[in-house]
Amino acid sequence: MAELDFSALRNIQGFTPVETADNPFLQASTAPKEAYRAAYEYHKRNYPPVVNLAYWQTHTAGADEAPKEELEYWEKAAADLVKTASENKSNRLLTDFLTAIYADLEREYMRIRG
Repeated sequence: MAELDFSALRNIQGFTPVETADNPFLQASTAPKEAYRAAYEYHKRNYPPVVNLAYWQTHTAGADEAPKEELEYWEKAAADLVKTASENKSNRLLTDFLTAIYADLEREYMRIRG
């Protein structure tokens, strides 16, 4: 990523620039490409969601608890989401991607389950 040149600002009377290294708000976050890659890898690891269609033929969603393998899937997907975000220093762009992917997994689960 190209650095912006603020050297001309030094000529403005009363303006004192703050060096990027000293200011965490000016430091570049994880590059978008890394966020995209981490989100893609998370999606690939957790897609498609686990659905036990045979179970749902004899049980009612909302009335009956989901089968064990589905509950384990969602626990694993949530733990993987937290781990992925933590490994990437909770990058805001990545967090938004992960939130959207998790919602997409839920939509896909509901679609498959019927």
